Amino acid sequence: MGLSVRTAAWLSALVYTGLAAALALAFALLAPGAAPGDAVARYGGAAWVFLLALIVIMPTLAPVLRRWLTREPAQGQTSRPSGAAAEANSARDPVCGMVIPIADAAATGQHAGRTVYFCAAGCKERFDRAPDTFPLD
Repeated sequence: MGLSVRTAAWLSALVYTGLAAALALAFALLAPGAAPGDAVARYGGAAWVFLLALIVIMPTLAPVLRRWLTREPAQGQTSRPSGAAAEANSARDPVCGMVIPIADAAATGQHAGRTVYFCAAGCKERFDRAPDTFPLD
């Protein structure tokens, strides 16, 4: 088990803010400047680099860090049960492909003489609109 979601969020914020600050510092140190007015351009540019780095890094790196720190599977990934007993007591949602324990199914339905299990009511609604477009395992 990983960290709590709140702790993971704080740590990921610290990481992406630190990375943006490091990029801004690198810009300020590496920007050439000999004239007295160049300091304004250098530090103003560093501020822009910091803000733009936050805009790019935050939505890309933060979710990955939070998932890694909390040990959650990525969106779209499914956790597969292990062992024959686990497979006998689980089913695959035909809409999203998630493997769920039959006892934890949020909704069920009938199609082609089979019971179909769903992870959420939204998946069942989508299946009911066009059941023949989804593969049944």
